[in-house]
Amino acid sequence: MTNRINFKISFALALALAAGVGVLSVAPLAAQAAEAPKNSVTRKFVKPIQEAQAALQAKDFPKAIEQLRTVEAAPDRSPYDTFVVNQLLGIALVQSQQNAAAIPYFEGMISSGFLEPNDSQLYSREIVKLLYGDKQYAKAAEAGRKVIASGAADEDTYLVVSQAEFLNKNYPGVVEVLAPRVKQAEASGTKLPEATLQLLSEAYIRQNDMANAAGPLRLLVTHYPSPQH
Repeated sequence: MTNRINFKISFALALALAAGVGVLSVAPLAAQAAEAPKNSVTRKFVKPIQEAQAALQAKDFPKAIEQLRTVEAAPDRSPYDTFVVNQLLGIALVQSQQNAAAIPYFEGMISSGFLEPNDSQLYSREIVKLLYGDKQYAKAAEAGRKVIASGAADEDTYLVVSQAEFLNKNYPGVVEVLAPRVKQAEASGTKLPEATLQLLSEAYIRQNDMANAAGPLRLLVTHYPSPQH
């Protein structure tokens, strides 16, 4: 296994969230600021954020970024203003193929306290993919392991982490991540992705551990019969 796996950044949900991020809930003017709802955009920032939302929906990402930068530069943003800007700007940057630049904005969203737990887990998983896509393999593996430890990992998370470890030539790290999953799947009869079995078998082979490589290789032949196996 020497080919780099490409993982799709699943921001369809994020784009849907961007369409309804709640900017129509406008905070009162400064005189009534004490009564402002916690999750509302400050009145003066509603227009540029609405325009950024419209630009996102129209896939005019440069315009969306331009509008959001004006709010980002304002010194009097509320924490919720910052949260909304982080979300929309992160999405716009990803859609503009500026994945590395988007990462701090999604990290800011996660630490803001405004995300629901499920959404926080979603963005945590996507950050792992963004780091991997930017070829920051050590950071992707580290971030992914934290997601795994939290119990929020999906199948892609395990694949991203193990592939990042593989590309860093940390073959024991690949085994550490995948061997327990393969053992559990074998016991339960669960069919794991072909890439998972390929990565684990190749990690064993790179360590000259043919005895342990036999297990995932056997599963490859069973579940994915091919002349290559």
